[in-house]
Order: sequence, then C-alpha cells, then structure tokens
Amino acid sequence: MARLIPELMASNRSAFTGLRINIRLALVESDKPGNSLRQEFTMIKQFNLKVFEEVLGICRLDSNAQVPEWAEGSFLSITRTSDELSIVCSQKHIPQHVKCEGSWRYFRIEGILDFSLIGLLSYLSGLLASQGISIFVISTYDTDYLLIKEQELDKAVAALRAEGHQITIAGG
Repeated sequence: MARLIPELMASNRSAFTGLRINIRLALVESDKPGNSLRQEFTMIKQFNLKVFEEVLGICRLDSNAQVPEWAEGSFLSITRTSDELSIVCSQKHIPQHVKCEGSWRYFRIEGILDFSLIGLLSYLSGLLASQGISIFVISTYDTDYLLIKEQELDKAVAALRAEGHQITIAGG
C-alpha cells in the first residue's frame, strides 16, 4: 500500500490538481494474540470547496418542452431525458407556475478533477449524509457541484470544515 499511493499520484498527477492529500501512518495495538503492533494506513483527503451566494431552483418540465427563456443565471444546468427536461438555474428567474424545488445553494469542488478519480462524491456525500444533510449533485467536464438546501448550508460548512476541508464563500 505504501508504494501504491506514490505510484498512483505519479501516474495521475493531473487528477490531484487542487487537492491536498496527506498520508498518515498510525501504529495501533493489535487485538490478535502474538501481534503487539500492526500498521494502519489512513488516507486523509482535504478538498478546497467554494460556496456561491446565488440561490438555485431545480425545475422539472415535460420531456418535449423547449428550453425556456427564463433559464438563466451564473449557474445553469439543462438535462433532457426521455422522461423530463430538468433545469437548474437562478431561482429569481423561475416563474411561480413551474414545478420547482427551490432554495438550493451550491459548493464547487475547486480544481479540475480527472475522470479517473474514484470515490470523491461518495466520500463527500457520505460525510454530509452522516450529518443528515441531503444533496443534489451536478457534474461537469471539469468538476463537481454539490447543491445543498439553504437552511442546511451552515451545518454543511461546519461538517466539511470539521473534517479539514477548506471552504471559501464567493464574494465573502
């Protein structure tokens, strides 16, 4: 395992852009007879995340609907499937009659994430889930975004910071 991490980092150097990874070796008492100590490797990931001020809405339209003119804002995601047209955009532009779940804020994982990274969203979503925080995730070519209900934002920031992650507030 000790040789695997440096080899992984060397072969996927771009995967670690913007991420700080620390390796901690801990010697702990073994519970097996005859073994007084065993080596335990723990990989600690510390991410830089940015929280944005814009409040988003997640909308659902019919699958054959045209993309509406109100779908705008500094964050905009449009996904069409055979079942629906989903639009995530600035809440202030969404008409009242549109089926929408509102009051979402978003974190951006800073840096460009390599497609070979495994478990990043699982790790962050598990951390937030352990605090009872629900998320909605959007991935782009470069990075991932975690959307969190506005009333849960302070709790999410505290949980992430408690695990050593760096959180910055856009415009703050």
